[in-house]
Amino acid sequence: MVLLWFFSMASQAQYTLQGTVRTADGKPVPNASVFFSNTSFGTAANAEGHFALYNIPAGRYELVVSSMGFETRALVISTEQFAAPLAITLQPKAAELDEVVIESYDKETWEKWGKFFIENFMGTTPEAMQCTLKNTKAIRFRHYKKRQKLVAIADEPLLIENRALGYRISYQMELFEYDFKNKIVYYAGYPLFSSLEKPGKQPREKWLANRNKSYYGSKMHFMRSLYRNTLAEEGFEMHHMQEVPNAEKERVRQLYKPNTSTAGPGIVISMSGNQAQVGPRSNGDSAAYYRSVMRQPDMLTLVDSARLTGDSIAYAVDETTAAMYFPHQLLVKYLRGVEDALYLQQTLQNREAGPPVSHLRLVHDKPIEVLANGAYFEPLDLLAGGYWSWSDKMGNMLPFDFKPTAPPKR
Repeated sequence: MVLLWFFSMASQAQYTLQGTVRTADGKPVPNASVFFSNTSFGTAANAEGHFALYNIPAGRYELVVSSMGFETRALVISTEQFAAPLAITLQPKAAELDEVVIESYDKETWEKWGKFFIENFMGTTPEAMQCTLKNTKAIRFRHYKKRQKLVAIADEPLLIENRALGYRISYQMELFEYDFKNKIVYYAGYPLFSSLEKPGKQPREKWLANRNKSYYGSKMHFMRSLYRNTLAEEGFEMHHMQEVPNAEKERVRQLYKPNTSTAGPGIVISMSGNQAQVGPRSNGDSAAYYRSVMRQPDMLTLVDSARLTGDSIAYAVDETTAAMYFPHQLLVKYLRGVEDALYLQQTLQNREAGPPVSHLRLVHDKPIEVLANGAYFEPLDLLAGGYWSWSDKMGNMLPFDFKPTAPPKR
């Protein structure tokens, strides 16, 4: 049974979280970084390992604790659990044993892979082009040729300056992999945001405008709208989508294969209805048809014309959590937006700009949990394609405590 739900945003109550960071043998970890992932709430432990985070809005967060030489700790915690101090234990990070080779790889340099990394991590949007990675030497690359994968590793937080959105970001990167075979990038980590503006001053107008531009139509905007069951009101249109084998291409390929070794110059496949015959080149249209079929993709995308409602793909788990599930893939169109001209240029689409179209796929075919602020768990369980694969990278990332100031004009 599909449940209809109506959630309000978190209440205005604010909370304080306190705790200590220690090693397994009880020694304090001074200066350990303690923050809520993808927010602007963060601090550092003092010499005794104590920390405190103040004025936290009610909700559920991913608390991250890290320090050089230790494994990063991350735990999901709600403000209801803030009453008792937390005791965080960090474990020493295991040393990498490069001499123990499970699979051979090539150690690569920033000079070779830096530009590729920036484009796939920061993105290539106008906003991403105003981002700077301040500590490039923190990144090492490994190229696994057999698996056709590139891996990036960082032993310290990446320091990013986003001059378009007005943020400094400290990003604890836990994963970066690029799959060359499927052309998919996977990255995961824990960002902490702070403003480029001096404390006490309001962000510049251009930053506010760029933040709004990045927000509306984004995956964060979609998730917040899904949580509140206001997808249609917010301008999102959804359809079921699936990929199926291109039967016609496979049929032509199989018919052609047995004859390729014997067919000499001037011998072509001619098409007649549903039948194919190998014979002398006599019909230009048949040859053209064959070539056109073989240029088609191996998989065809089918989109259901029926519009989906929010409560057909999501339901309430409890008072603070929604869940989203759909079979195959979900096509999402943002009707109140227009594709960036740079997107069309970079993706070689020679057409007029229209509403951004993205698609989502559940990696493990099971529901994911969605929170009021737009966060969802686990991030790697959801793959995005289409417009979001271009627009929703680090260069356009916003903290989960971001609040838009004005909706776009219709």
